[in-house]
Amino acid sequence: MAKVFIIYFDHQLPSGEDDERLLGVYSTEQKAEAALARFKAHPEFRDHPECLECGPFTLDDTSFKEGFISVWPGEG
Repeated sequence: MAKVFIIYFDHQLPSGEDDERLLGVYSTEQKAEAALARFKAHPEFRDHPECLECGPFTLDDTSFKEGFISVWPGEG
């Protein structure tokens, strides 16, 4: 199966809310790693480089095969 590489940002704000963003989808790991370096230097993300992640994503595949749960604020 074909793969792409995604870069996403996942940071918890002081209010407790999550700031989650899909920043890019790349055809090769090398292109994704180069973009990741650019995001780490960007003023909006450079204070939280640990919140930037890069990983493979298989095309035409279901991500949630086992199901999922939702946790709402105050229920956690």
